[in-house]
Amino acid sequence: MIKSILFLFLVFLLACGGTPSEKKEEVQEFELAEGQDSILTPYFEIVDALQNDDFEKARTLGQLLATAAPDTGVKLALTRMGTLMSQSSSMYDQRAILEQMGMVITLYIEQEIMNDYPIYKFKCKNEFDDKEVVWYGLSKSTTNPFIGKNSDECIELEAIIEPVKKQ
Repeated sequence: MIKSILFLFLVFLLACGGTPSEKKEEVQEFELAEGQDSILTPYFEIVDALQNDDFEKARTLGQLLATAAPDTGVKLALTRMGTLMSQSSSMYDQRAILEQMGMVITLYIEQEIMNDYPIYKFKCKNEFDDKEVVWYGLSKSTTNPFIGKNSDECIELEAIIEPVKKQ
């Protein structure tokens, strides 16, 4: 009897022990390549994940964003939002966090970025509370990452942030 209980306990421990290593591999899949921005790259990937309704990928990318060095107030806010994204319990929560990120990422792009590629700013009016939501992308073609709240018909290209010329 005791041996069977110990056996079940060991099987349980082995089963639980396999889970963290699987998660670790998932995080490694999204490590930043050299030269990628530690804030913008995870942000663009989070937008992409939410456009594709990929809850787990958005959580994992939130962990990656949370590891960025918070050496300014704007970066600190974005890394905290990355932590919230990684701990979110639903896609609704993730989309609410992304809505807040849209406001802060605007400051980050204005203050910190020396982009050598165009960045596209999109907006859409939320059907429920009539608030405007903002997100950024690397392509003119986009879908709405807030699709749970809005229709794609309201998407408007608000601005194109041109590449910064190297001097």
